[in-house]
Amino acid sequence: MRFCRLAGAEPYLAANLRSLPAGEFDRWVEYCNSPEGSTTLADLRKAGGSPQSFNVQYWGVGNESWGGGGEFTAQEYAVEFRRFSSWLPSYGPELHLIPSGPNDDDWNWTRGFLEEISRKRSADRSGIYGLALHHYAWDLSRGIPQIGTTGNGDAIKFDPVDWYELLHQGNLMEGLIEGHWQVMGEFDKNHAIKLIVDEWGPSYKAGSEATPGDLLEQTPTLRDAIFAA
Repeated sequence: MRFCRLAGAEPYLAANLRSLPAGEFDRWVEYCNSPEGSTTLADLRKAGGSPQSFNVQYWGVGNESWGGGGEFTAQEYAVEFRRFSSWLPSYGPELHLIPSGPNDDDWNWTRGFLEEISRKRSADRSGIYGLALHHYAWDLSRGIPQIGTTGNGDAIKFDPVDWYELLHQGNLMEGLIEGHWQVMGEFDKNHAIKLIVDEWGPSYKAGSEATPGDLLEQTPTLRDAIFAA
């Protein structure tokens, strides 16, 4: 929260839907957003050095729930999303709820989730702010990465074939956005629900990180800048 304030950014937090009960999500919202002196969790926040509420608007309800976030089917996850988001207190700021969306071109996840959500209430009145899409680019010229690992390519040692392969993978993003947007329109004709790409980019094998073992510190190069552009 301190970093967000210093950077002028809005915080975006994700509830652990896999291992915590729904009531804990309520408590996290209360801790972050309840006004000073209004609840015991507001007092706890003050004791930690932040008397003013954080006013967190953006909340992920789970993360990658198709994989390590619970191994749910789209329909199972839709039920969990409803359970976690029903009667959620806001304590002031409007909450923008972002469910765990598809991985890459999994059109069935997007369709199955929205179809199940729509059984209880129309998609545009479901309380969903946006659907999260994840896509990581692997250098597939060196094979398919093993489950639970990063990509096979090297972050700083690459040849022209590696260049083109990675940029080809990055170019797939437009098709993913257009494809999922079309599926979302089947249930949300006016596109009230946004499509949010909140995890994306190249991923490489270990070896270039500034701190050995910390895969989030892979060294970026000009190739990654062009990929992002």
